[in-house]
Amino acid sequence: MGNCCFGSDDIKSANDGLNNKFDKRFNDKFNDNLNEREIDSKKYGDENPRPMIFALMRNGHEVIRGAMVDISEEIDTQMSRGDKADADKIIEMWNALHAWEGMHKTMEEGKGVKGSQKTSPVGFFEILDRKFDGIATKNGLFDAHSDLDEFEAAMHTACHLKHILKIERAWKNFEEFNSAHLKKEESIMMVKVTEMAKSGENLNDMMRNEIFALIANS
Repeated sequence: MGNCCFGSDDIKSANDGLNNKFDKRFNDKFNDNLNEREIDSKKYGDENPRPMIFALMRNGHEVIRGAMVDISEEIDTQMSRGDKADADKIIEMWNALHAWEGMHKTMEEGKGVKGSQKTSPVGFFEILDRKFDGIATKNGLFDAHSDLDEFEAAMHTACHLKHILKIERAWKNFEEFNSAHLKKEESIMMVKVTEMAKSGENLNDMMRNEIFALIANS
């Protein structure tokens, strides 16, 4: 996934943005999950509830969804201004979302050339493929990321032009595809995480060594 239309200063600014609004959204979702788990433990009398480590991946999706809502609202606001529409804030928000989603995609698909033999850390999709007979590949999860790259490239082009109508069109296409893509991932990943947890897999080590290690220097 490339940052085809922006320079290093733009990308640095976007990455810096991950340390405030997007990180806050992620932490809020993570704390919500912990609170729900605490409530469940009280309700069911579980004195030592197990950490839900893979909720980090699911909450990553919620960060993306929340950012998409914010961008949609900002596009609507600017479209309502007619000739006075200003794309700068939309572009800033898009850069931050793109940087966050790029990191999240790396955690899912790993690094390296598609189709090549992977070595640790391999990413979440590869874990699913190895443990569940190629389920990520068979269901098009890797391919969906390639398709998503194309929608992102179109959004980059529109932002580079600062053309509000083209931004709106590119955004709607991206938003529609990405929303469906997140939902499909969850329909597969959440079920299989539950199966791994019930079978006694060490999910903490899996997350630390095969997923978090991919972004250790991000």
